Amino acid sequence: MNGIASYTTTNADDEAGKRKFFFESTGKASIIKVVEYTAIQQAGRRVIYNLGFGDYDEATGQVTDSANSNNGDMRRVFSTVLSTVPLFFAGNPYDVIVVQGSDSDESAAAACWATCRKNCVGHCKNIDRRIKTYRYFVDKHLAALSREYVIFGSYREDIDEFVQYVVGEDYAAILVYKKN
Repeated sequence: MNGIASYTTTNADDEAGKRKFFFESTGKASIIKVVEYTAIQQAGRRVIYNLGFGDYDEATGQVTDSANSNNGDMRRVFSTVLSTVPLFFAGNPYDVIVVQGSDSDESAAAACWATCRKNCVGHCKNIDRRIKTYRYFVDKHLAALSREYVIFGSYREDIDEFVQYVVGEDYAAILVYKKN
């Protein structure tokens, strides 16, 4: 959809209601990444899955979603994350994906300020960077995406209140489901 090459993914479902897609980022270094869809809520007959993404820690089996690896291949990595959405819906056609930024709350700002090199004053410039990336993509491709998906936005980080997605709004979360 976005015309940018993506990495090849390997699918690995686990027993905890998660769907995982692994791939290797081969920029400046070789880094194993994972896109992880985790069931977080039942909504009628649909299950809502959180789309998580980050570096994969082979020793612990955990995803580190706060890492900024700066591996020089950000566009290809983001394209790979997006490429897993149709794969997810192929196996979960009635379920829902919610996307939120792991850098959108006060604890992220506090962690950033501890090591910040931007000398931000008053407001952390790194806050909401991740969700802004997803919003930018949806804003740019909403017409094409709307042919296959229904997309909503939420102004709050809790996922109880969603409105029809409107380009240019500062949503804290994005909810997507496939049209049947």
